[in-house]
Amino acid sequence: MKRTFLKIAATLLIVVSYAGAQGQSWTGPKEKPKTRIDLKYGPLNPGKRTDADMQRFREYGLGQFIHWGVYAIAGGEWNGVKAPTASEWIRVWSGNTAPPNWQQTYDNLYRQFNPKNFDAKRWASQAKQMGARYMIITTKHHDGFCLWPSKYTSYTIAQTPYKKISSNNW
Repeated sequence: MKRTFLKIAATLLIVVSYAGAQGQSWTGPKEKPKTRIDLKYGPLNPGKRTDADMQRFREYGLGQFIHWGVYAIAGGEWNGVKAPTASEWIRVWSGNTAPPNWQQTYDNLYRQFNPKNFDAKRWASQAKQMGARYMIITTKHHDGFCLWPSKYTSYTIAQTPYKKISSNNW
């Protein structure tokens, strides 16, 4: 009796889940909101800076931080094995799940960094459509790779096939 009940309950759950998923098909982009909604959350304390520039920054509301670099090539995994860390920290992957010579492999990925389909205007347009009022790009990330040429290191975009991202692209 208990087994029959569980079979019926499982079947019903599958049917209801499937029916619900079918009714949620994508209908295209949503209409842009007509009014601005003030965010009601944020830091627990206002911070130490109270100058006009910081106040203006806080009033901007939603922004987009872009973290992008060599680690995007690996995408959080390598040869089908998912790294046990956030994708931007993949360089520090170690232990028995890490690929052999992983750090050496990673340290040479910059030679493949060639985002030829990169379109800054498209990124900016999408950010604006989602309501972002500003964008900040991380120019040097955890692994030390710089998205702009630097006089302090050669581990930069200048050493990649892509060569350069200009601030004029943004």
